[in-house]
Amino acid sequence: MFLFIYQSFLKYSKRLEFLKNLQYAIIDYDHLCPKGLVLALKNKNIKIIATQERFIGAFYNSFYNVISDIYFTCSNYTDKIINKSKFFHVKKTIPVGQYRQDFFYTIHKNKKKLDKIIKLQKNKKIITALGISLHSVDQQQKQIDIEHNFTAQKFFIKEMVRLSNELKNVHIILRFRNFNWKKDNYFRDVLNEVYRNRNISIADEYKLLESYRLCYHSNLIIANRTALADECLAYGKKLIFYDHTHNIEKLVSSIPGYVPKDICCNNYQEIKNLSEKYLYSKDNSNIQRIEKKIKNLYYIKNANKPVRSKIHNFIEKFCK
Repeated sequence: MFLFIYQSFLKYSKRLEFLKNLQYAIIDYDHLCPKGLVLALKNKNIKIIATQERFIGAFYNSFYNVISDIYFTCSNYTDKIINKSKFFHVKKTIPVGQYRQDFFYTIHKNKKKLDKIIKLQKNKKIITALGISLHSVDQQQKQIDIEHNFTAQKFFIKEMVRLSNELKNVHIILRFRNFNWKKDNYFRDVLNEVYRNRNISIADEYKLLESYRLCYHSNLIIANRTALADECLAYGKKLIFYDHTHNIEKLVSSIPGYVPKDICCNNYQEIKNLSEKYLYSKDNSNIQRIEKKIKNLYYIKNANKPVRSKIHNFIEKFCK
């Protein structure tokens, strides 16, 4: 690993020789930025400005983490964690919020509902279920990836079909990062179950911000581990983590200091019970207690101001 980083450092150092006047480097996806590039920038005294791309990133415990001069963080809570962590090498942190959360405010201003949502909400509550992200349909990959695999995806869809039949006056909209795997014969039977069922459907249009629109207009979101889940919670949406697969439990709730365990469900019955509480319960005391925990987790000062504007304004002032 160290040899690989050193080779990367030498490669990027050579390329930076052509940028003699470079003073600042702005990094978006903090954890994926090559460490060889970061070290080459530091070696040439080039200031690094980075953004916390994912809320969950604050809880990573790895030497292979973030190095930056200025670091825009997702909340006051993660800001404190990052400043105390030995896995972050950051000179100055600035809590601003999650920049993709701005998309919800954009949708709110537009106020235009999706045609499908309008029809369904006349007599049903809407649940958007965010499935597993399958990065590849490669035969080997779909078998060996512990979390993102065909069996886990099929298991999730089957449980959502069952849930759509057992909850009253509910329509579940399945949403996946991509739908490239739909033609694989492995999914034929479970997808046919979905297509035959009036209580569940698949949102397979991939227009800009479509996933955010679905979540914005939903009464409840059931989510596998994804950055969109954190953005939904920060915006104030009701959300349950689907915290298990066919052979794994506590993918989310096992992370110390992350989201409240109250919203992490480790089996089907927990998913059903918590969904019913969110959708139908008249006693909101327990829900309010959970929401208070979530607000403390994602709280940010000046939350009504666009996150991207706060970042842009600071960068403009800092780089003058």
